[in-house]
Amino acid sequence: PAPSTTPMVSLVSEVISTLFVIFSDSATPGTHAKPDNVAFCEINYKVDVPLPSGPEECPEEVNISRSHTAIVFAPAQRGKVVNGYARWVNKNGKTGPWSGLITAIVP
Repeated sequence: PAPSTTPMVSLVSEVISTLFVIFSDSATPGTHAKPDNVAFCEINYKVDVPLPSGPEECPEEVNISRSHTAIVFAPAQRGKVVNGYARWVNKNGKTGPWSGLITAIVP
């Protein structure tokens, strides 16, 4: 079956032009593990304004299979706001519901 929970994602800055994806599951927020049978966390995002009203307005996509994976941005994107949405994708390609809006600033 498709995942029924949503990922809880934090975008953490540790180095210039890079944000690290830290995720947990909404059913088990105390751990940084994916739910059983989930292959990766799909994140659709947009850099800069206007604010997207949903994941379909986010032109960039990245699939994160391990927590603390880096997303590297161009130097010209430093200081700009990143807005996005995340969902779990299982090993059969079935998708779960989208998370709420995720926001960070490119360091």
